[in-house]
This record gives sequence, C-alpha cells and structure tokens, in this order.
Amino acid sequence: MWVAWYFCYPRDAGVLRPETPVAGASAGSIVAVCTKSGLSEEQLMNAFLDLARDCRAGGTRTRLKSVLRRVLEAALPDDIHERCEGRAFLAVTRLWPELQPQTISSFRSRRDVIDTLLVSSHIPYWFDGSLFTMYRDGVYFDGGITNFIPSTPTDVCHKISCFPSQQLRAFPNVSLSPDTYEPWPHDMRTMLSWAFEPASEETLLFLVEKGKRDARTWALTNMPAAVAPRLISA
Repeated sequence: MWVAWYFCYPRDAGVLRPETPVAGASAGSIVAVCTKSGLSEEQLMNAFLDLARDCRAGGTRTRLKSVLRRVLEAALPDDIHERCEGRAFLAVTRLWPELQPQTISSFRSRRDVIDTLLVSSHIPYWFDGSLFTMYRDGVYFDGGITNFIPSTPTDVCHKISCFPSQQLRAFPNVSLSPDTYEPWPHDMRTMLSWAFEPASEETLLFLVEKGKRDARTWALTNMPAAVAPRLISA
C-alpha cells in the first residue's frame, strides 16, 4: 500500500506521465500497471481495500491467486494492454527450460496483462498451492525472487522499495523507501508478514497517507523547479 500511493501523488502532480516507463516485480508489478490504468485514486483505493478485506476474511494461503484475479478483472480497463505496451516492464522468473529472470513489456490482450501480473506475483505454493505456473512458452514463478527491484531500460531509473532501505543492504541505490525521510518503526519481519497477510485496515490507511507524504517530499526534492508550483498547491 505504501508504494502504491507513492505513485499516485506524482501522477496527479504531473510528475509521472502516461508515457513514463515503470517497472515492478511481484506486488510491484501490480503497482506498475496501476500507474498506466487511468484509474482514479478512489478507484484504486476501493480495489486495494476490496483485495485486503477478502484476504483478511478468507486468508491468503493457496487462495491469493483467485482473489487477486477477481480484483484485477473487475478493476483494470479494457485497453490496459495498450496502455502498458512498451511502458510497463513486469519481472517474471522462468524456471524451465532454464532458470532465467525476464522482463515482459509487450502484451497481446487485457487477459495477457492479468496473466503476467499473476505470474510475477506467484509466490511458490502460497499463491495457489502450486510451486510454479505455466505461462507463454515455459514454466514460471514470482519475478521478485530473481529480480527484486527491476529497472526500466532508461538512462535514469529511480528505484523504490516498500521495505526500509536500511534493512536492504543487498540492494543499494534505492531512491525512496519508508525510512528515507522519517524513522520507520517496523522491522523486516513485520513488513514481510504484511506481504503475506494484509495488515489491519487502520494500518493500511496509515501506509496510504505515509506513501503520499513521502511521494510529495521526494518530488519536491528531486523534480525540476517548473513542477514545484503544482506540488506546493496540491
């Protein structure tokens, strides 16, 4: 939820434009596609809370895939594949015929986008009871396992993590994370538990507001002076 709302504020302020390339792995792939969806903040919030409430009520182990597919089918627009074409880079891990991290950025249909998101988010066993899934021409699973913070094929790429960067020593050069501008009280164990089972709605709403606050601070610090008036008045 924190990283999702990082994207929302810069989009509304004109910082993140429709043509801006974005990349993501696992849950981050969903965020990347959401930035291209054209959905409003209210629509995104409703979809996220719907997902969280369903998972909180019924659990996530072996059923997360079906819940996530339902929410994506209900929320994403018919032309999402056109919106994402060459602009959203989604990390997946190919298991067979050889282990290989891949980034998918070309999509044949809306269904293809949703299938790619489900592959990128396929936590072995936990997602739907299977260790892997069939996708396109091979056997695949979660993209975050081999490409935790994927990059866009651009000269400049600002890396964002939903986990505190001070606890991610193996991943340097993170531009923004929950502990970039403020002390972060939650340890990695707590954060990982939220990745598997949704936190309380009160906590999710706190993460939303923190994401907005961090996004605004980052944009004011890093964006050109021409953008500042829009950020200040937002």
